[in-house]
Amino acid sequence: MKPLMALLLVLATPVLAVEQAEDFAWQATLQTPATGPWFQLDLPLPALLAAKHNDLRDLRVQNAQGQFLAYSLLQPAAEYRQAEQSHGVRWFPLQAEQATTGLPPGLRIESSSTGTLVEVQPATAPGNQPVPRQGWLLDASAIQAPLVRLSLDWDGAEGFQRFAVEGSDDLQHWQAVGDYQVARLSFAGDRIEQREIRLPALRSRYLRLLWRSPAVAPELTAVQLVSVEEGYVEPPLLWSEPLPARQLDAQSYQWQLPRALPVQALRLPLSDANSLVPVRVQGRVDTTRPWGAVAHGVLYRLPQQGRNVSEQEGQENEQREEELRLPGWPLSELRVQVDARGGGFSSAPQLQYALSGQRLVFLARGEGPYRLLLGNAKATSVELPLATLIPGYSSEQLRELPKASLLLPEAPSPQEQSQTGTVTKESQADWQRLALWAVLLAGVLLLGLMAYSLLRPRKSV
Repeated sequence: MKPLMALLLVLATPVLAVEQAEDFAWQATLQTPATGPWFQLDLPLPALLAAKHNDLRDLRVQNAQGQFLAYSLLQPAAEYRQAEQSHGVRWFPLQAEQATTGLPPGLRIESSSTGTLVEVQPATAPGNQPVPRQGWLLDASAIQAPLVRLSLDWDGAEGFQRFAVEGSDDLQHWQAVGDYQVARLSFAGDRIEQREIRLPALRSRYLRLLWRSPAVAPELTAVQLVSVEEGYVEPPLLWSEPLPARQLDAQSYQWQLPRALPVQALRLPLSDANSLVPVRVQGRVDTTRPWGAVAHGVLYRLPQQGRNVSEQEGQENEQREEELRLPGWPLSELRVQVDARGGGFSSAPQLQYALSGQRLVFLARGEGPYRLLLGNAKATSVELPLATLIPGYSSEQLRELPKASLLLPEAPSPQEQSQTGTVTKESQADWQRLALWAVLLAGVLLLGLMAYSLLRPRKSV
């Protein structure tokens, strides 16, 4: 009897089947460049929504032979970036006798709303003789970022041009920046030019170039300043398509998300100009939980500096705030309550939600095309640490990994989704029936064996 019970227990124990591609509801082709063997991919929003778990434990990468590949997942971090921009600027002559003082006579400078120099008056020496030109004044007041390079071009004069650079924010007080030189040399048909100098990340609205020797500065024909903006840039969020609202009452709206998602931000576009909408946002992970506050703020679409903006001027002259940051808790439902004192929405708003991106790094093995698989609720994580996937990796090496791209599958039509859902339900029902019949047959077999054991004649001792 004991061997029989043990056999039944073994038969009743679920068998851990090997994962197959068919176990994953969502699949897409990975397109990889020729180099490798490691590749990186910033996962798009459809891939994140296809996963059954927010930690992407059901993600798999498969080659053409059906083998699953090793991979790691990373949360993209803020990146340090430098962006240079070239600026053409206006320049004005400085006369020799006044070049070392504050504002030279003969040069009338006014500041417009952009700080531009607007008027130059010629200066003359006694006897109507032209005053020697000692240098040039550059107007950099429209440039907000630090200045890192200056490029000059001039007419005629060859040789070395030595000059000092000074900076000022008010045209009255000047600070020395340094001594520099540019050069233009030619001989026997050959020519050498050095027209650019480097500046020490200078933040000055005006620059003064004072020539040392000779006393007369050359005639400038072109001036260009290069500025640089640098700093850490946060990785972009992944925004959904607009979702229509279900209006609960005059000042309350509700949205259903595809599943419980770690929402990082919301966007509620305002359709009308001159709108001001104070809102409170609530959320919950499922319908069995109470609503909880997740954000509040004021959405607005207002004219710049109180000036009326016509439709022809476009939205670039407006101040707009249509986004709210959320703490990133998993939420499947959202509700927005509007403070009616602000006027509210003119019509039911459409909501966009944003998720943080995820970066996939995988080791290509075997032949392509490779496939990305997601959508298996029973899957467990097989992710490797990045240091294991890429022995001795560095952040610089990671940035230089070739990028794969994803060929997204076409979304099924509502009719196909309905048919697929029907087939899935029917398949589940069939498996449930088969499992029930198997249990019943096993029970009948067990009872028959027990009855046979009890009724069979015992041998006399």
